Amino acid sequence: MRYVFCLLIFLFLLPACTDEKRALPDRDGDGAHDQLDQFPDDVTRAFRIAGNIKNVRGDITLILNDQPVMPNSGQEFLFDIAYGEKFTILAESNLTDELCIVSSPVHDGTARIESITISCITRIETALALNSITNSYLRECIKEKGSLWVDEIVELDCSNVDDFDRLCGRTPDCILENLDNADGIEEFIYLKKLTLKFGNDYSNGGGSKLKIIDLTKNILLEELDVETADLDISGLDNLTILQLAFYKGSTIDFTHLA
Repeated sequence: MRYVFCLLIFLFLLPACTDEKRALPDRDGDGAHDQLDQFPDDVTRAFRIAGNIKNVRGDITLILNDQPVMPNSGQEFLFDIAYGEKFTILAESNLTDELCIVSSPVHDGTARIESITISCITRIETALALNSITNSYLRECIKEKGSLWVDEIVELDCSNVDDFDRLCGRTPDCILENLDNADGIEEFIYLKKLTLKFGNDYSNGGGSKLKIIDLTKNILLEELDVETADLDISGLDNLTILQLAFYKGSTIDFTHLA
């Protein structure tokens, strides 16, 4: 009896809630109710998007859905969009060594956006970052990518030992060695996918000699496939796929990913 009574109350209130939602005024009929719409009498626009660009050295051009938008002299920008108008905003510098990163580049045009921030940084040459890589296997794998800038390397697959034999054979200072350390991989902070395997040792077939890998700076990682005895994934909040071999620990802490 109590269940039937509660059900009747629910069915009675449901139309009222629906009617209340329908009752929200939308004077211009664009789909955004007037409390949400920043231009309630203009069907062509619903939201005003404002933002600023920080740490700029060069001249910046904003690309809004493939159309250029020029910021003002104070490196601020402003544009209006219609309700439901999807947009992507990017930023390009006229300096080859300047990279500008948009805080949230993709939007669906159905909610107000308080502000968009664009931060510009000085790009790092891959050749410079390679100076931190001491292992020949890892260094040759990165060099094979042929990338001029570190930010261009978002995926790295170092799992083919045959490639290493071929590449190392044509490099005078290369040493045919096992993957015994991954020092310097933390300099490649734009990595989203990393595969780091070696398989059998050249000398005794004992597998990977990698004791630990430092990924504390590689916070953008989403996929990780690695052979290592020890691993700390704290701080890798974007990690969705982890494949691990030769791990000697008993547990891995995933609590920060919950």
